[in-house]
Amino acid sequence: MSDLTFGQKAVGITFNPSGDQTVVDVKQHFADVIDLLVPDGNLDNGATGLKGRILGRAINDAIVAQMLAVKYLTFPSSTPAADTDGDSDTETAEPTADAKTAPAEPAATVLDPAPQQPNATPSV
Repeated sequence: MSDLTFGQKAVGITFNPSGDQTVVDVKQHFADVIDLLVPDGNLDNGATGLKGRILGRAINDAIVAQMLAVKYLTFPSSTPAADTDGDSDTETAEPTADAKTAPAEPAATVLDPAPQQPNATPSV
């Protein structure tokens, strides 16, 4: 891909360390959206003031959405903890008998700082 469109450059279409084709497809779809907004790749297309700000925001948000979509696709999967009682809440372990009867740890003692010397005026 030597002649990349503005949108393809904006989403970094060639950066795909995982080699995942779905990542390429997602990036290309977002590149197509950006290219619809800026078909000639020229950001200096007369969109000034509020219209220029909206265009810039739309392009930035498309880039961010693309990055989040790729992050989702490439994020390592994890297995959630088993729901043992079927109530869909996070299971918490009951404290052991030792933990129930053990006395609480004493609070940390805050040491008083060294006594402050009264403001002494230097002798002249």
